Amino acid sequence: MFEAIILICTLGLPEVYGNCEEVKDTRGPYPTEQRCKVRVVEILQELPEYRPYSYPKGYRCNESTTTNKQYT
Repeated sequence: MFEAIILICTLGLPEVYGNCEEVKDTRGPYPTEQRCKVRVVEILQELPEYRPYSYPKGYRCNESTTTNKQYT
């Protein structure tokens, strides 16, 4: 299983720790790395709507170590 993570930074500011953050997908994990990458593209297409002053710097599809998410 793979989890999508996007690194976004704030427009007009230096690319340093305080100006960038990891955005983690809440829909996954996904059974294949390819499906994870499809989800990354979906997130990138929606990014301007939710974070208009941010831009993507990179992404990862991490292999998940947990298979059962529980919310409390």
